[in-house]
Amino acid sequence: MNTQMSKHSSISRQGGKATRSASVPRARRFNWHVMLLAVCLLLSGCMGAASEPIPATPLKIAYSSEEMFNSQLRDYFDAAFPGLPVELISADDLYTSGGDPQVRMRQLIDQEKPDLVLFTDYGMYRQLSDDGVLVDLATRMRDSEEVKEESFHPGVMELLKDNETGGLFGLSPSFDAYSLYYNADLFEEFGIPLPQDGMTWQDILLLSERFKTEGTNPDKVRGYHQMWLRTPYDLMLTIAATEGLQEYDLGRGQITMSTPSWEALFDTLVDVYKKGGFAGKERVGEVRDGVTYYGPEETAQADLFAQGKAAMTVAPYGMMNASNRKNIAFDWGIVAPPVSSSDRMRSSGMYTYPIFSMVAGSEQHDQAWEVIQYFNGSRMAKIHAAVAGEQYGMGALSSRVEFVQLSGDPAVEGIFRQLPAQQPVYASVPLDVSFYESFPALVNREIEEAVRDAKSVQEALATIQQEGQFLLDAALKAGE
Repeated sequence: MNTQMSKHSSISRQGGKATRSASVPRARRFNWHVMLLAVCLLLSGCMGAASEPIPATPLKIAYSSEEMFNSQLRDYFDAAFPGLPVELISADDLYTSGGDPQVRMRQLIDQEKPDLVLFTDYGMYRQLSDDGVLVDLATRMRDSEEVKEESFHPGVMELLKDNETGGLFGLSPSFDAYSLYYNADLFEEFGIPLPQDGMTWQDILLLSERFKTEGTNPDKVRGYHQMWLRTPYDLMLTIAATEGLQEYDLGRGQITMSTPSWEALFDTLVDVYKKGGFAGKERVGEVRDGVTYYGPEETAQADLFAQGKAAMTVAPYGMMNASNRKNIAFDWGIVAPPVSSSDRMRSSGMYTYPIFSMVAGSEQHDQAWEVIQYFNGSRMAKIHAAVAGEQYGMGALSSRVEFVQLSGDPAVEGIFRQLPAQQPVYASVPLDVSFYESFPALVNREIEEAVRDAKSVQEALATIQQEGQFLLDAALKAGE
């Protein structure tokens, strides 16, 4: 157990009113005047570095949407690189116009030939790194005084270099990571010891079972609840991601759940559902043109932890800055997220965005590198701390190690000690999309059978392996 992190998780009260742990970020009221002042002061120091002659040829930048770029990043470009001509290439239809988004992104790059790509999809960055579309930044970094590998969170560097060659094909100025949040009032009420760092999913779910209350009252306390985890399959995937397990291998065309590791995961999963330690909640949103949208009210309704109805949850650090967290009416604390049973320093839920990458074949590499250096430099880390992360279009945490001190939040120290869980590679293979509905339905059915003692865990897994393989074979054939 990491005693340093546990020390930061203590609960204090002042004047009879609950106050948050020192390790927990205080909800920050967003103030545009404060933000603009901070940005102006910090940007003022970099104008000299950006005053070199601007190339006549526009810098072509591919981003998820022009609207998002203009609202989130345009002001920073204009302030740091005044007069730099920028041509935006929108990639907002990659997920809505059919086909494999990664293939469509490759086509977009081939046709539009951007100089710089800002990825918000890590899987897409990883695939295009393997495809040789992007430039390895290692040589540029060796010659740079501003961005050195040791300046960044080791976990962020590990994610960015997780490709076939181990090259660094992009830099990301920000990331977010999950932590375990707990309702200290409920733990005190039930007389249960507080969570600690270094807990596995099995540890956390066993702890959650101690909060079981009798009856069917929908307002009863649950030991654990996580927003958007609705079904047993959802929880299964969350645990599997931490343990580095893969339910199927599209490259080999095989279901891969017939292993001792999967059997151990299923034992834990079935047990927690039998004992009522986990609460799933139906998601209710507004459907428009076939797409479901979740507004602030729908999000608040889905968050049992914020309502004081769940003792624990796992959520991104950035969510603690969100408006639905500002008025939590109970004492709460924070410790490290669920860790892998094979490596207690690794956990899932670390994701980095946006990722700035240079495109091979571009004639604007020097200018693109200047942009990458600026957005990943120390000045931007200071701006990040000043304007509370996500409020300016990036992740909640700066990727640079100095952010630990800049943030002034002891909880960030623990996040910077964590490393990402080892993730399996999911091949990009043509597949009939019906599989992504039929396979989860199969898993949910078999877990429910095991919870009702209609089947053993071994029998449920055998059924998933056999019937799942039939579904996968059919989906692969239909996708040809």
